[in-house]
Amino acid sequence: MKNFITLVIFVSTCIISCNNKYDTFKDSRDGHVYKTIKIKKQIWMAENLAYKANGGCWAYENDQSNVAKYGYLYDWETATKVCPDGYHLPTNDEWKELDKNLRIIQAKENESGFNALRGGFRGTSGGFVCIGYEGNWWSATSLTSSIVSYRKLVRKNNTGLLRLGSSMGGLSVRCCKD
Repeated sequence: MKNFITLVIFVSTCIISCNNKYDTFKDSRDGHVYKTIKIKKQIWMAENLAYKANGGCWAYENDQSNVAKYGYLYDWETATKVCPDGYHLPTNDEWKELDKNLRIIQAKENESGFNALRGGFRGTSGGFVCIGYEGNWWSATSLTSSIVSYRKLVRKNNTGLLRLGSSMGGLSVRCCKD
């Protein structure tokens, strides 16, 4: 996965607000407590994963103070293995279900609880860009041998969650309950 390739597949709904009641989950590996949110039948972490893997993960700008708010950025191979027991990296189908459910929730409540944090990304060349502007989350679904699906939310487009494919270096992870 050396070249940066992006394919826009579709645009969906807003996922920003977070006034819903949260549950919590404690990661037994490091004791970190995550907010979780039930959206219809799915249970999602309501914040980006902040587990420090042995490799394939970075704090934005290599500054550990960014981890508390934005979590780590992971390469895809690490992302497929880094969710805690009982959780997993969501597939395209799970992201689609979330998208469908968020559209229903938005129409009724104008809030979701997903709490999308724009942690930027780490490019394949090692540079960090777009913190506070873009949120990018891996999917477990590989589109080709070198292109993997992910979701992107851009600040100027608060109402759009894009489904894309990329060989990008490091993105955020949101885990979904098994």
